[in-house]
Amino acid sequence: MGDAAHAMVPFHGQGMNAGFEDCLIFDRILDVTGNDFVKALPEFTKTRNADAKAICDLSMRNYIEMRDDVNKLSFVVRKKIDYWLNKVFRSRWVPLYSMVMFSRTPYNDCIKGRQSQDKVLQAAGKVLMVAVVAGGGLLLQKNYERILGNAASLSEWLRKVFAGAVIQLT
Repeated sequence: MGDAAHAMVPFHGQGMNAGFEDCLIFDRILDVTGNDFVKALPEFTKTRNADAKAICDLSMRNYIEMRDDVNKLSFVVRKKIDYWLNKVFRSRWVPLYSMVMFSRTPYNDCIKGRQSQDKVLQAAGKVLMVAVVAGGGLLLQKNYERILGNAASLSEWLRKVFAGAVIQLT
């Protein structure tokens, strides 16, 4: 129990916090079991194990993020999206880092929350892609003659475009 029992990389700074949580949870379990350590210890292990594994995973993920991802555009965009969604939806969209560092959300629930957010963003991305493709199709349909010029069909226009590309490459 406590900070020393949570062997993890120190990249979330949660060792001591996890230790304090251990004390709170163990105290509750002792209350429920009538201070019976024989019953309390297995219950504590069962109750706390998922969060102990989760904070170890979160710490390693944060290390990799700091080492590799902070310079990637996708990382910066995701952080900006999380920030904006948190401003708009306050308690309904909390970035992973904020969940871990500034709340009493159990670590395992933080991971589940982030996974749910990932699914929402993936679905929104798919909807956006469909909208872009559909919008492009409608734009092409409305401006067919202006875009394709005097080509009789789209296939004729594509042949002209790619023939020009082949000529330019040779």
